[in-house]
Amino acid sequence: SDQLKVDIVTYDYTGYGLSSGDAPGEHHLYSDSTAVYNWMIKDLGLSPDRIIFYGKSLGTAPTIDLGTRMPSMGVILVCPLASGARVVFPKMKNFITDGVFCNSISKIGKVKAPVFIMHGTRDEVIDVCNGHDLYEECKANHPLPPVWVDGAGHNDIESRYHSIFLKGLRMFLDHCAEMRLLQPAG
Repeated sequence: SDQLKVDIVTYDYTGYGLSSGDAPGEHHLYSDSTAVYNWMIKDLGLSPDRIIFYGKSLGTAPTIDLGTRMPSMGVILVCPLASGARVVFPKMKNFITDGVFCNSISKIGKVKAPVFIMHGTRDEVIDVCNGHDLYEECKANHPLPPVWVDGAGHNDIESRYHSIFLKGLRMFLDHCAEMRLLQPAG
């Protein structure tokens, strides 16, 4: 956050990390992200046009979902999954099986804020074709090019490719700030 000069709010989903409560479930991903968003707006007094949603891996599903329902300055997706089915069967493009778990591919086109995708080309957990599929679904509305990090895997994109990672994020943050300046005062 220091290098990018941003503040960060992070949380665990129900059933993950240090959270308490029920077992993990897709519905918790969405309700937890909504609760954090509402907390930032109501309790912290943040304006939606000052919030950028960020998700990595499984966290991209609630990030995309939130982006379809709540206003924001932008949406960052790192190593995103197009759907649970496409994680297991990366080359299968079947909208019926996409609907089984975390169907982000059907939602991303509804995100109104700018979208930025970054994915490693050697991701061993979520094949990079998931990032490509998501970009193809949203590029008409979000022309900022994605960053495909050559050689990066799933868990080393921020560390081993730190410079590329930060440059990509800086490019997107600058783009969002410029888009914000172009919005009519209201």
